[in-house]
Amino acid sequence: MNYLNSYKTWLFLGYAILVIAFSLSSDIQLKYFPNLWRYDKFIHFFEYFILGFLFLNMLSIKKLIFKRLFYSIIFM
Repeated sequence: MNYLNSYKTWLFLGYAILVIAFSLSSDIQLKYFPNLWRYDKFIHFFEYFILGFLFLNMLSIKKLIFKRLFYSIIFM
């Protein structure tokens, strides 16, 4: 239950919800950034790198044991 009381958990969940919300939105945003598709791979790498970092940061609330580290690497 320590995880729900931590701001690290809520930061991770908030960012994950933000990524999911933008992923589910339509392509209307592309009219504001017409050349965004050129950097698609870089943007995806960067956003999921941040998500993985926040996930590892969330897991470090408690002592990070090998099992949690293994699950976080599988998640990433």
